[in-house]
Amino acid sequence: MHTIDTSVVIEASPQEVWAVIVDFGRYEEWNPFILKAGGQAVVGTTLRLHIRTPGDDGMTHRPTVVIAEPAKHLQWLGKVAIPGLLAARHDFILEPRGEGTSLEGFVCPARIASVGARSAR
Repeated sequence: MHTIDTSVVIEASPQEVWAVIVDFGRYEEWNPFILKAGGQAVVGTTLRLHIRTPGDDGMTHRPTVVIAEPAKHLQWLGKVAIPGLLAARHDFILEPRGEGTSLEGFVCPARIASVGARSAR
């Protein structure tokens, strides 16, 4: 399975970075793949993301928020391919770094059973 893993240090506090990553209505301003988004960063809620990758028409993805620890960790999980067996997990992990914030992002397919173990920490 392939994973997209990226990190960046942002010259802003974790609280300021958190405010941006949970402002789903403004994702299209900074995320070239999510053209429209809606929802709230509350565990158990469903987000609505219209995603388009180069060369396709896009699709609407409805993941569920699994972790929402303000200024620390946002994770959502969406079922794909074979419902109940595979999922796509997206994480934003924030850590203070000097005067700024280290933001690490992951997008990866995961078996549903393995996601619960990580989410329980």
